[in-house]
Amino acid sequence: MNLQFTGARHSAPTFDAVDEEPPSASGHKYSGRLEVAGQSDIGLVREHNEDRYLVGSLQRSLQVEGSNTHQCVNLLSRPTAEAKLLMVADGMGGGGDGDVASTIAVQTIAHYVVSTMPWLDDVVHSTDDRSPTRLGLLAAVAKGDTAVRQASRGPAASTMGTTLTLAYITGPMVYLAHVGDSRGYLIREGKATQLTTDHTLAERLAQTNNVVLADDSPWHHALWNVIGGGTNNTRLQPELKQVQLHPGDSLLLCTDGLSNYLSEN
Repeated sequence: MNLQFTGARHSAPTFDAVDEEPPSASGHKYSGRLEVAGQSDIGLVREHNEDRYLVGSLQRSLQVEGSNTHQCVNLLSRPTAEAKLLMVADGMGGGGDGDVASTIAVQTIAHYVVSTMPWLDDVVHSTDDRSPTRLGLLAAVAKGDTAVRQASRGPAASTMGTTLTLAYITGPMVYLAHVGDSRGYLIREGKATQLTTDHTLAERLAQTNNVVLADDSPWHHALWNVIGGGTNNTRLQPELKQVQLHPGDSLLLCTDGLSNYLSEN
């Protein structure tokens, strides 16, 4: 089943895991069916849409043009989906360049994942910070950050940046990479759990100093961690999470154009 949100102002890629067969005890294979949908809408406030999203399948295939090894032909000529890549980015910047930042980030990261990231190597889903998948996602986000920063120094230079929430799904395992205040939610048995942390000054004060600001405080919208933002000395700090899906789970990625209008319940 697909999650659908009516009247959402910004993008809301969704992911559903539907039970066909339970994953094996080892977790190395998963025969469940994945249903994915994405949507973005400019809404009634903005003049143009600064959000970008991507839903994609990473596949391994070989177009065999000649061989006398029939087993090789049968094994390698069929495209097989190995992973899903979901991204949502909410751009920001002077002169209306937020859409430029979000576009550059999504395109750069997608290109890196497809062409460079060792996404077939992490056969065993490891929680080790040095695992190929986790290191690959960190490198992909760093590439996106560099690309947006370089674009900001162009002839029509302006300060621009973007949030990013990325889900990389292999079998039942979801790897999340997150920067900014877009969000990732896990919906399980009718309950939504926020997987990501808002990288706002208000949330940082709450976590580090136990200071809770009023809901209308502008610090709820001030980001300390953003792709392409800050100075050359600012170090991007992507947040990485890993969660295993159960049959019937849903994963929701969205910008604050959706999350701002929904209650915690």
